[in-house]
Amino acid sequence: MSRAELKRRFLKHVFADQLGLFPAIAVGAVMTPRPFTVSADCPAAQLVKLFHEKQFRHFLVSDEGLLAGIISDRDVIPYFGRSARPDDLKRLTAADLMSTELVTVRSTTLLVKAIERMVNAGINSLPVVERGEVIGIVTSTDIFLTLEQVLQRALAAQEASIISPRHRDCSETASATEGPSL
Repeated sequence: MSRAELKRRFLKHVFADQLGLFPAIAVGAVMTPRPFTVSADCPAAQLVKLFHEKQFRHFLVSDEGLLAGIISDRDVIPYFGRSARPDDLKRLTAADLMSTELVTVRSTTLLVKAIERMVNAGINSLPVVERGEVIGIVTSTDIFLTLEQVLQRALAAQEASIISPRHRDCSETASATEGPSL
């Protein structure tokens, strides 16, 4: 089962008891908990292998248990271009490639605020931190899958209201007032 399908199933469970639109969704409800991390000294060649194996686009980088940075698959791609040297992937580490200017959120941050931060910063993932400890990550994929669930529920609610008994009553009333057909 793909990661997206696993996340869809999870989100269906999260929203199972709620109706309508969800304007106050907290990051903690849709984040991926206990994210996979790599150490700051992880070689770039190993990162490439992990990106393929895990099918992730972002890794949080830890240094002695603390969040040190974040690295995306796009941080590694330049080392595969025309001017790439094979030794670069052996020489470079996560510490050399990671972004250290981190934008983080708490699990209680409203998802809409997290989305604003991501869009404003031009990033696709946010580490979720509580009391200095990383407890999760929320990515653009998590947000798209959440939106998918919200839209599916809104569409289902809209379709249900179109076929409501009230509409049937109106059509029955209209035929009763028209009188018998000749």
